[in-house]
Amino acid sequence: MTEHGAPSGKGPARYEPSAVSVRGVTWFIVLLLVALGLVVFAAQVTFDELRARQPRPVIHPARVLPSGLPPEPRLEASPPATLRELRAGEERILNGYAWVDREQGIARVPIDEAMRLLLQNGLPVRGAGSETKREPGKTQVKR
Repeated sequence: MTEHGAPSGKGPARYEPSAVSVRGVTWFIVLLLVALGLVVFAAQVTFDELRARQPRPVIHPARVLPSGLPPEPRLEASPPATLRELRAGEERILNGYAWVDREQGIARVPIDEAMRLLLQNGLPVRGAGSETKREPGKTQVKR
């Protein structure tokens, strides 16, 4: 052998027989596999026992209302049609006249008309030291 432990070519290669015990490594692997099997078996038994103790939920068939429909909330039958109805309602609100509070004189006007009136009359301006108090529904419209 040379200085670094490489064989010099004279005689068979040598090793240290006490460095690794093949029998010890084999037993370690066998015991490790047996222990792993026991752990898996114990976990399976535990989960089966817990599953058996857990009460089963009672599944009732869907109750049907007298109208023949299932209880709320229901799935939308036609989402595009529902969206069209929603948008149509919003358009009616934005583009129509209606009373919000008739007693206080608050009305809803179409959005285009409201923007035109705002451009025509401008925003209310406060004085230097005074506050402008406006009562709802008492806005004067200049024509």
